Amino acid sequence: MRWWRLGWRWPGGAGNEDWGLDSLTYTLALRFNATRERRLLAPLRALARQHQAFARAWIVRNAVAALSARGADGSFGRFFDGPPPDTTVTAWQTNGGLSLEIAAAALEPNTAVRATQSWAQSRAVAHEVTALPATLTFHGAGIALLGTLGEQCCEPGHARVLIDGRETFDQTGIWQNKSSLGQSIANTVLFAWRWPTAGTHTLTFEPGTENGKEGGPFLHLRSYDLLATGQR
Repeated sequence: MRWWRLGWRWPGGAGNEDWGLDSLTYTLALRFNATRERRLLAPLRALARQHQAFARAWIVRNAVAALSARGADGSFGRFFDGPPPDTTVTAWQTNGGLSLEIAAAALEPNTAVRATQSWAQSRAVAHEVTALPATLTFHGAGIALLGTLGEQCCEPGHARVLIDGRETFDQTGIWQNKSSLGQSIANTVLFAWRWPTAGTHTLTFEPGTENGKEGGPFLHLRSYDLLATGQR
């Protein structure tokens, strides 16, 4: 089965064949949207076509990870290598994964892949975080933080995230408000991260920088999914 056979099922339409995976790869958990796709994937595709190996490898590796973050209806999750969504996902949230699959299909049209079910082994943990700053320490190989997207309309909702004392490279953190749908969406994956092997880790949540467009900081985590072991 090939990259372009997405196994996608549109409402009222027919689905194509499912995918097939040759190996698991570990990638950074990324939050994607239309703007980021244009800024990042377009130059990476151009570099890949110029036979830049790192660009091709990044696209293909992350496309495999994103494939395993698809929900039952074919919608991609907000985080590559994170858990598939089991709640409403808007086009703004899901199109990054689809864009990656299209780019990977152009680069590796004969590569067979299959989705993995790693997050099916995760354990749900009830744990609320309602104030900033805050910390969360756990032992495991992966974590997905859940809360209500668009809980507090409409602008405030940015929290910085540090993983074992280091902020994520793109400094995106968590943006909990607002939803592009204009509605509150419960049980949304707000942040996800994985490690190759299990260990003790600490997430630190700091207030985001307040400004007129993005408002002030806000964070309300309701629970998290924990992966006990890593896989290769």
